[in-house]
Amino acid sequence: GYILNYYLVRPFIPLDEFGLRLLPAIFGVLAIPVFYFVTRRLIGSRAALIGALLVAVSPLLIMYSQLARYWSLVFLLCTIYPFAIYAGVRERDRRKLVIGLITAILAVFAHPVSVLLIGGPLLLLVSRVRREHLAQLSTHKSARWIMAFLVVLGAATLYRTIPILHGWITMHDKNPGSGQFLLRPPTAPGIKQLVNLGAFLESLTFPLAVIGLVGIYLLWRERSRWLALFLASLAVFPLLFLGLLSLR
Repeated sequence: GYILNYYLVRPFIPLDEFGLRLLPAIFGVLAIPVFYFVTRRLIGSRAALIGALLVAVSPLLIMYSQLARYWSLVFLLCTIYPFAIYAGVRERDRRKLVIGLITAILAVFAHPVSVLLIGGPLLLLVSRVRREHLAQLSTHKSARWIMAFLVVLGAATLYRTIPILHGWITMHDKNPGSGQFLLRPPTAPGIKQLVNLGAFLESLTFPLAVIGLVGIYLLWRERSRWLALFLASLAVFPLLFLGLLSLR
């Protein structure tokens, strides 16, 4: 976010209060139609309209779009890349898969926490891969190279991002923030994770979290269990990962 301000904004207008907040506001506005088109492609127009409305009026996203930081860009890119990768794998569409991988890399550059969204879907994919699938892939030289590249890329990503995420959590433990967070004394393991989970749900608002759970349940029951699992994994894996990491 800061690099974009320097190269895209600074040559045209001063990096004052307006200049620093310009790109976050643009990214926040763009997230609304992007969320609509992605959701419409996956679920349908009605759910997409409701979801886009919730994005437009979300207090958290409105705040992120006003901050002179990178969070609205992170949200925008994370709105695209998991679903593009899902559609690319599900439909065997290379173009969508490439778009997903490129936006995933950009999202990780925007903030390393973005990489957590791919953890749950990756575990789901691995759970569905059988030995005969691996045997078929191993017969193709290009597939072997791609698999090797993905393994090396995944290992390098974990090696690089886990210490960053660890430091990020430690920094927030030492300095919980000013204004948007309440100061609290150190708590025992378990209680601390519950407090963090409660803070996460509160930032989303509890009604929105309940709507999301009900939507995933209805999707599981009436339409696509695989898509319901995919959406659930996007939320569950990051929460579990950060919760375990905070136990350090």
